[in-house]
Amino acid sequence: EGIHYIYITGFITPLELFNTLSKSSVIEEPKLFVFDDLEGIINNKLSVGLLKSALWEARGKRVVSYQSSTSKLDNLPKSFEFDGKVIIVVNSIKEENTLGKSLIDRSIFYDMRLSSRELTDYIESILQKIEPELSTDDKLGIWSIIKRFSVCQSFSLRSVSRAFQFYKHSEENWLDLFLNTLDLSREQKIFHSLLDLPISERNKAIQFSQQTQLSTKTFGRWKSKL
Repeated sequence: EGIHYIYITGFITPLELFNTLSKSSVIEEPKLFVFDDLEGIINNKLSVGLLKSALWEARGKRVVSYQSSTSKLDNLPKSFEFDGKVIIVVNSIKEENTLGKSLIDRSIFYDMRLSSRELTDYIESILQKIEPELSTDDKLGIWSIIKRFSVCQSFSLRSVSRAFQFYKHSEENWLDLFLNTLDLSREQKIFHSLLDLPISERNKAIQFSQQTQLSTKTFGRWKSKL
């Protein structure tokens, strides 16, 4: 890092983006610039303008310019030829974001949407590396419970780490804490909190009905869908 590639995450101003891209003349091959989780970068007209110049040739060159009277440019060139490579990683690009789409038009765009099966397969392949201080038995027990939530849109790799951390904090209440991080209705949270209790299925259904005002048949129907 700093020799062959530059990695930035969090936040970057347009001026600092210009300064960062100008370093393509001093770093070595593959001259790679990675902007990770910087949604703001694709929502700022000036930042997008700089990236568009860096991503697409005009008259055979990719020339990036920043014309401004600010003294902050005193030690920088007003323009430079960019000969690096750029990777931009974002969680999403909103449909109405024409700025983001203008970058897609100038790049190789890959939309990585994992199915719930692909996500769970990947998580299981790295389960031992997540929260290594927890025992294998504890992690497998927690995973056997939260795996069913992989179909939720709000479930991600971070959800697993979060569940393990909750368990370390409170072995008794970790599931309730975890359920509140997911996009579930109140009734769904109650349903899932009852599923793993050491009581009969009939008592689970009765408690579900009492707490949600839904029928015991609803409990059975929801359980059959899992």
